[in-house]
Amino acid sequence: MDGQATTTRCANCAVLEARITELEARLAGLEARLAKLSKNSSNSSKPPSSDIVKPAAAEKKRRSRRKRGAQPGHSKHERPAFSPEDIDRIRDYQFERCPDCDGPLRAPTEGWSAGRAGAGVAAD
Repeated sequence: MDGQATTTRCANCAVLEARITELEARLAGLEARLAKLSKNSSNSSKPPSSDIVKPAAAEKKRRSRRKRGAQPGHSKHERPAFSPEDIDRIRDYQFERCPDCDGPLRAPTEGWSAGRAGAGVAAD
């Protein structure tokens, strides 16, 4: 070679250059697509309504065969009643007016007894 650049190429170089051109075009298309997909209302002038929001997939809760609450055969857990020694006074409360509408109360009718806190309780 006498120092001049040769303009002839081998067949393999031409194939490789064509492949490089093809891949560069594909890369440009993919980069444009990625830029378009990554835009949302926080990093572009798009309105928030155009954001694609995918709700998080909630874990499926395994359903139990048992119902909620106390199960059949479960012993009660109740507060014990006060013993007579623990009670030092009893107060009798009676409403003078209806607590909901502030209207006058009717006199109890026959078959009703005053019960606790002045509320009408049906007598058995």
